[in-house]
Amino acid sequence: MKSAQTKITDEKEENQNITVDGKFSFENDSHLRTVFDALNEQRNSTRFCDAVLKVGEREIRGHRSILVAAVPKILDRQVKKGDTEFIVDLEGLDPNAVEVLVEFVYTGKLLVTSDGVLNLFQAAKSLGMKQVQDSSEKFILEKILPLNWIALRSFAEGNDCPNLMTAIDEFIAHNVEDIFHKKDFFQLPRLQIELATTNNRPEENIDPVNLCQMALTWAQKQLEQGNISLRELLEKTHIMFLTANEELKECTMEDLDSGDEKSKLIITEAQREYIRYTSLEQLAKAEASTSEDEEELIVLMENNNNKRNRNTHMIQDFNVIGATQTSDSGCVGVAHVEGMLVAISIHSQASTCANMSDSGDSCCSGEEWVLIAPMSRGRCSVGAVELNGKLYAIGGYDRGDCLNTVEQYDCETNEWMPVTSMNSHRGRLESEVVNGKIFAIGGSNGNTELNTMETYDESTNIWSFGPPMIQSRCSFGTGVIDGRIYAVGGYQGPRNLKSVEVYNPENGEWARVSPMNTERNNLCVEALNGKLYAIGGYNGWTCFNTVECYDPEEDRWYLVPPMKTARRGAGAAALHGKLFVIGGSDGTNFLNSVECYDPSTDEWKTVASLNIPRHNVGTVVIKDHIYTVGGFGGTSFLKSIECYDTKNDKWNCFVSSD
Repeated sequence: MKSAQTKITDEKEENQNITVDGKFSFENDSHLRTVFDALNEQRNSTRFCDAVLKVGEREIRGHRSILVAAVPKILDRQVKKGDTEFIVDLEGLDPNAVEVLVEFVYTGKLLVTSDGVLNLFQAAKSLGMKQVQDSSEKFILEKILPLNWIALRSFAEGNDCPNLMTAIDEFIAHNVEDIFHKKDFFQLPRLQIELATTNNRPEENIDPVNLCQMALTWAQKQLEQGNISLRELLEKTHIMFLTANEELKECTMEDLDSGDEKSKLIITEAQREYIRYTSLEQLAKAEASTSEDEEELIVLMENNNNKRNRNTHMIQDFNVIGATQTSDSGCVGVAHVEGMLVAISIHSQASTCANMSDSGDSCCSGEEWVLIAPMSRGRCSVGAVELNGKLYAIGGYDRGDCLNTVEQYDCETNEWMPVTSMNSHRGRLESEVVNGKIFAIGGSNGNTELNTMETYDESTNIWSFGPPMIQSRCSFGTGVIDGRIYAVGGYQGPRNLKSVEVYNPENGEWARVSPMNTERNNLCVEALNGKLYAIGGYNGWTCFNTVECYDPEEDRWYLVPPMKTARRGAGAAALHGKLFVIGGSDGTNFLNSVECYDPSTDEWKTVASLNIPRHNVGTVVIKDHIYTVGGFGGTSFLKSIECYDTKNDKWNCFVSSD
């Protein structure tokens, strides 16, 4: 009898003797998925993981061989090989995006919200995961680009994405006509040009792209020659004309006084006054620089030469991306200048008067639209008043320089004209109109807070000093009730103020009245229905949403319902029996939101937002519209104007020149 071992050996020999044609084949379509699901389960529970991706403070674990096989550029990063772990530093990438990509490596699937796609694209590009990069780029161009092209272009440039930049520029070029009246467009720094004509060239009909390129060529020359900085170039409005050589030239006093009738400028009186004013301003700057001693001049010349060399290197990338005709007398464009997007606005003064449009979001057929003309320079914490239908922008500050200059805006002609400057430089001032005269009150001259007051007489075009306040005040508020000016809160030195005083023009005296309940600086104040409202403000560490109301008959302050949002540096205006509070800052963000208080219901409601945030903004009511003047937009001091149409609940940046 055979043993069991002998039987097994005999069976093996029999099997080896079996011969079959063909080969055995077996495939399991779910095998890889099953294995990777198991590996992903191991990863999630950190079992058998021998690789660590360090992204900021976060550590993402995985399997070395899988990550190296699936992430082409992972080894391009700084790698530290430990005894048991493979450590890769992914500093600079978003940890959530890297987590999503690792999940994709194991599952072949990913899902992110739209606000995470840019970070995902950046991480996929950095790690060489081209399929994810291409797919996310497609989503970006289809979904994100039309809604936020400015931020997207900044992202593309900052992350070296030439294909994305090209697509964005193509979008801008093809959609200038649609985007130039949208909010994004007004966030761009602006090269503002008023185009004058000459007797020998009374009418110009130049393609908008060519005209904008001429403007850009002129700007490039100014920067190359070191005549002006880019910031200064974008702060001013430039009155220019076309020369016989098809070049743009900025108008000077010499051009105004030219005896050549053929080249004599055809300009408005407002433009003429502005040219004289800016020419004298430049002359004063030149004289100030020549008064420096010789050693400082040499240093200045060396600095200018270095600056010119740097500028020559930096300004290679000057090009118009797109432009469009906005009316018979105006065009706008978008250009790339020294690594940033810049809006170009060119307008030739139309013979017809400008009327306020009902909409800032559409350009209806048959109407000509132009931007509301900007001030000659940016102004923050500016005094803004209305006198005889004209808007006056008084003082303010720009990059820390307190101003004494004054400009006047004519709503009918859409023009600004210089007015006699104040005797004192004043930023963070307040201004009011009583008995046909403008009062510029308090503020700061850049060194100290002021208690002085000046009055402007339009008939004589002269500023003269009036009685000073009892107390110096800066960043305060004013309102007028029964012909008397109330000065409220603010600060003096290190102290925030709750004191209030009132000026009586009849006897020329200031007198104290009851103080507010709370110290407030950077507040806004407005009179409505015989009462005075002190709104929001700041006490040095907290922004307020609280509002106090002063009854002059009772000489008493009391609280009314608070705003929905805490605000400092907001503007206030009273119109149609309601109180509007505009822009400002909540201490963290610069605001474009607007709230409206109705005393009849004792309630606040939100109305249409500004096109751009404005902090320390001037406000004034002219006819049935509220104008916002200048302010700070978060990155620059603003010279632009917006106008609120209560009928349509809309802020306009355009006027119709029909």
